[in-house]
Amino acid sequence: KPLRAINAQHFADNRAAQEDYARDEAKHREAGGKATDPDAPKPPAWRQLVVDDATREAIGKLLDDNPRGLVVAVDELAQWFGGIDRYRGGRSGAGDSAFWLQCFNGEPATINRRSAAPLHVPHALLSIVGGIQPSVLRGTLGEDRNAESGMLSRFVLVQPPDRVRHWTPSTGPDPRDPGDAALLLWAKR
Repeated sequence: KPLRAINAQHFADNRAAQEDYARDEAKHREAGGKATDPDAPKPPAWRQLVVDDATREAIGKLLDDNPRGLVVAVDELAQWFGGIDRYRGGRSGAGDSAFWLQCFNGEPATINRRSAAPLHVPHALLSIVGGIQPSVLRGTLGEDRNAESGMLSRFVLVQPPDRVRHWTPSTGPDPRDPGDAALLLWAKR
């Protein structure tokens, strides 16, 4: 939540910077200037910390604007794993998997696309955070492209310990405890 709060402030700042840029650009054009002029206003960098969903090209541009890196925060990691190669038809080895692997080490990344100027990011650094159910994780581990590429070995898997409830028939469950309250509701059915 703290990163998302900072992200929200960045978005407000970005909107203001974009409005200033649009105003300056309009003044420059009104004065007979061109976008290619050396003194033409330059678009502001887009400051952002957290990304929910983006293509490789969009991530590259964001990394160029945010050299300290980004956090890709997804609610469901299964959706992220499933979308790695979505724009490449899901062909193993033909998609963005290599880019995501490269970002683990903060390696340089150069992105060349027909529709945009080449982009070089000296330190493409991403942290990927999300949740996944154990059974879905097993299915993801079974996918050859994720197991053989080393993708999953780049993740730190964390699971909170199961909480042992300490109550006896004489004390009963504690209705203030969310887990015990759910048990009490289930028992009343």
